[in-house]
Formats: sequence, structure tokens, C-alpha cells
Amino acid sequence: DDQRHRANVNGVVDLGYGFQVSGIYFYGSGARFATTAGTDRRQEGGSGENRLRADGTIVARNNLVGRPIHRVDLRMQKAFPVVGKVKVDGMFEIYNVLNHQNYGTYVTNLDNAAYGNPAANAALAYQPRMMQLGIKFTF
Repeated sequence: DDQRHRANVNGVVDLGYGFQVSGIYFYGSGARFATTAGTDRRQEGGSGENRLRADGTIVARNNLVGRPIHRVDLRMQKAFPVVGKVKVDGMFEIYNVLNHQNYGTYVTNLDNAAYGNPAANAALAYQPRMMQLGIKFTF
């Protein structure tokens, strides 16, 4: 979880007539990941400290730096008054508007041919562009 730089910018604009637009931009510099030599040469039983290479040198700690993360999320909302304090809000949301490829997991085993390449991560922050519709009732 060693991410050196982060920035968040968000805003909400009331366009009038019940319309509202809001958005957020998130930037995160490449996080650092622990790299292993791929084999438990000290026979420690999988302690996670598999940093000893076959030639006797030690793999530097957290030496793999991932790619930066960029996300832009937007929401458009329209309020429909019903009666008194009762209202219905319709929402349209887009996540990762620019469809930037964000990665949160990497192959960290030096002995793997795919070392340093991104690996699948199901977390929402790393997904491609998604859209959704929503309804909110207030009473």
C-alpha cells in the first residue's frame, strides 16, 4: 500500500430546473509491490520473505512500481417533485469515463516470464468504463 502521490478533485454543479452534475477525478501514482525471487531458498515455510536469489543476492524490497491510476467518474441527476417534500431523483452515472486502463495487481515473482505485467484485479477502481441508472425516492 505504498503509493507516494494521490490527488482527488470533485465538484457539484446545480444547473437549475432540478438538474445536477457532479464528478470526481482521482489520480494515484504507481504503488510499490514486494518482489520475490520465486523460491523459498531458506526453507522458511512460505513466510513471504522469498527474496534470496540463486546467486546469493537479495531482491530489493518493494522494487516493482506499478502504473499510475487515473479515474474520472460523472453523475447526472434530475429531481422530479411529486407532492410536498416527496420527490423522485433519476440518476445516470458513468465510472471511468475516459476508459483508462488501471491496474492494481502485478506479477511479482522474478522467476515468472510475466514478471512486472499487470494481473487481473476485480476491484471497482480497476474496472473499465461502466454505466448505471438509478432512482432515489425522498419523502
